[in-house]
Amino acid sequence: MIYSARPLWVDRMWGSLRRGDKTVGELWWVYQDGEGSASLRSSTGETTTVNALVEDGLLPEMGGRYPLLVKTLHTARRLSVQVHPGKDGGDLCKEETWVVLSARPGSWLLAGLLPRATPEELGRALSEGEIEGLLARLEMEPGQAVHIPPGTVHALGGGLEVLEIQRNCDVTYRLFDWNRMGTDGKPRELHLEKGLRAIRPPGSERPSPVERRESLETGDLYRLERLEGRQEVRMEPGSVLFLEEGRVERYDSGEPPVAGRTWRCLLADKGGGSVELRGVATMARLS
Repeated sequence: MIYSARPLWVDRMWGSLRRGDKTVGELWWVYQDGEGSASLRSSTGETTTVNALVEDGLLPEMGGRYPLLVKTLHTARRLSVQVHPGKDGGDLCKEETWVVLSARPGSWLLAGLLPRATPEELGRALSEGEIEGLLARLEMEPGQAVHIPPGTVHALGGGLEVLEIQRNCDVTYRLFDWNRMGTDGKPRELHLEKGLRAIRPPGSERPSPVERRESLETGDLYRLERLEGRQEVRMEPGSVLFLEEGRVERYDSGEPPVAGRTWRCLLADKGGGSVELRGVATMARLS
C-alpha cells in the first residue's frame, strides 16, 4: 500500500515559513524518532503512522526504525557551520542529500574544507569567526543536487528551499553559528570537541552540485532517481516519492496542499504499489 505523509512543521530561527507566530524552517515529511513518527493516510482513507508500520513489520527498519528521514528545508538566513558523525562508519552515522527546489539568485552552500585548513588553522578560524574562508563555496540553482557524506563541514545559505533525504540520524555537531543569539537571547550551543573529531581531513574529496538526470550517486543506504514527464512508477517496499511539480494520477489521499505548494510525499509499505506521475519527482529507493 502507498501512503501520503502529513508533514510536521518544525520551528527554526532561520526559517522562511510562517505559521501563526512561529518561524518554521523545516517540514518533516517521513520520520521516526524517540518522540513520534510521521502521520500517514492512504488513498482509501486509512490512517496510520511510520511507527505503527515498523512495529507491524510493514516497513524496512534498522535498529527498530525506518532508515530514512525526509525533510524540506526553508531558509531565510544561513544555517550554522556544522558536521555530521560517521566518517569512519559505526552506528552513529549521518549522510544526507540535498535537492534544490527553489533558490534566490546567488544562493549558496558551503561544503568541504579547503586543503589549507590544517587543524591549527581550523582551530584559529573557529575561534576568530573566520571559518567561511576555509570552506568551498558552491552556487546553488533549482534542479541541482549535492550529496553530503559524513564528516563534511557544511553550511546552507539563505533563500533556498531544499529537499533533504538522509539516514535516520538527527545528530548534528554545530561548529560555528555566526556569532548570533538563539531565540532565548543566548548563544546557541556549540559541539567543538565532538565536531572536530568527526571532520574528514582537509583536502578530502569535496561535494559538488550536479544537474539532476536519471540518478544520483549517494552512499550505501539509498539511491535517488529523478522522474519526469508522464510515466507509470513502481514504488518498491520502503521507497519514498517526493512530488516536486505536477500531480500523481490515480492517487488522492485527500491531503490538502502544504504551504501553498503542490508537493506531495508518498511512502510505500512492504506491499509496494504503482502510481502514475505527471510532473517531476524525486524517488528514494533503499539499497
